[in-house]
Amino acid sequence: MIETITAVNHAVNQFIWGVPAMVCIIGVGLLLSVRTGFLQIRKFPYAIKTTIGRMFRNCLLYTSDAADEEDSVDLGGRRNIKKKRKEERH
Repeated sequence: MIETITAVNHAVNQFIWGVPAMVCIIGVGLLLSVRTGFLQIRKFPYAIKTTIGRMFRNCLLYTSDAADEEDSVDLGGRRNIKKKRKEERH
């Protein structure tokens, strides 16, 4: 009985994961590419800039204010520094 189930399972897997699966995967990929206007191609330079580009840019993990306050760490970097400077002016 187990051999029969295994044989049927193997035959179904060979059919499903063969040509029909490849047609479905490629077809859905093309459909989504067309529907989104080839977003993955248009935004590729931005994706590279934000992932690989940030690896080589200096990142501020600690500001001097956060380092002085022993209980808090500012992970916002430049954005929080700019906000603090604008608030200090007013």
